Amino acid sequence: APGKRTLLDVGCGFGFLVDFWQRQMGAEAVGVELADYGAIGARMLGIEVHRKRVEDCAALAGRRFDVVYASEVIEHVPDPTAFVALLAPFVADDGVLVLTTPAMDYVTPANASPTLLAALAPGFHGFLLSKDAFAASARDAGFAHVDVRVFGERQMLWASRKPRRI
Repeated sequence: APGKRTLLDVGCGFGFLVDFWQRQMGAEAVGVELADYGAIGARMLGIEVHRKRVEDCAALAGRRFDVVYASEVIEHVPDPTAFVALLAPFVADDGVLVLTTPAMDYVTPANASPTLLAALAPGFHGFLLSKDAFAASARDAGFAHVDVRVFGERQMLWASRKPRRI
């Protein structure tokens, strides 16, 4: 869609995407990050990063964004379906939710490598989602249009209420 599109980056880390979005897209971008490096990135990059859980952030209450992005976050939360349902109200009616997570199907003996260990991250990742479970989490949150694609050890999900071409 034409025009400047807003971004909410949940688990934004240092905030590089928030900074990029503002500089290159010329549009509003907001981050949420609990770790210390989010606050450091906010200071160093001059960006808006809230150090609260997205559901506890008063500054975001009632806000909706064209793009809600959470990269490598869903595998760390206790309930992936509840996490996607939590993000859904932040997605504008014609917006898109974009999530990434390690691909469960990558976990095979043939892929034994440091990349495989990173995907497994014992004690760090709560679980790995299959492509079907990943898609179901978005459908259960009310998104009618869901596309999940696997790229080696990563999978990406795009979810929207209206049809979109990815």
